[in-house]
Amino acid sequence: MYRQRAHPLLQILSSFLLLLLVLPILPTEAAPIAKQGVLDLSDWDFNRDGNVSLRGDYEFYWEQLLDHQDIMAETPDTFIFVPSPWAGTN
Repeated sequence: MYRQRAHPLLQILSSFLLLLLVLPILPTEAAPIAKQGVLDLSDWDFNRDGNVSLRGDYEFYWEQLLDHQDIMAETPDTFIFVPSPWAGTN
């Protein structure tokens, strides 16, 4: 059975239309990730870029309840990547 090929101009126009539909949903900037407990949001515009995930490396103090002054004086036991299981991390 003979199939007629689509006209090249029609292929180009449909590809262009698909591109126009996909471009607005592509992320414009990579979301920041915390590194050693610091999440730099200085260049992040919540109105333009939306919410940000709290992914990244965070200080982890096993079996300790610390306030701000304690955390500033302590050296972290370890850093853990969030989100991930931390069972057994001590």
